[in-house]
Amino acid sequence: MITREELIRSKEYWLARLQAMLYQQVEEYLKENKMTKSDFAQKLGVSKGYISQVLNGDFDHKLSKFIELSLMIDKVPLLKLEDIEKILLLDKEEKLNEKGSSATGITKSYNSDVKRAKEEPGWVVNDSDETKPD
Repeated sequence: MITREELIRSKEYWLARLQAMLYQQVEEYLKENKMTKSDFAQKLGVSKGYISQVLNGDFDHKLSKFIELSLMIDKVPLLKLEDIEKILLLDKEEKLNEKGSSATGITKSYNSDVKRAKEEPGWVVNDSDETKPD
């Protein structure tokens, strides 16, 4: 069985998080704009099958395609690189405190980013449930 630390250190974990973020943002965009997958595919100039792959998480984008998809849904991708030891420490603190009632660690950072995103135009937040405790 893989440890939480091994999971956080794996490229698959971070790829899945990015895919989940993109999925959620595309779904939200389709809903807000009352678009079908076919409409969205036509707007992007891709097949409906490709959009289905995106929404099913069955893809591995080039960075340029990720940026293109983000821009098509009126979002900008902001990338922040963090020291992995910091993330492991935040994750560990969160696991130790998850029985408490207050938000800690990564969740606290997430909540802070959500608040900032609502207050400052241009901020993009990963709303994926994967940023919250299991």
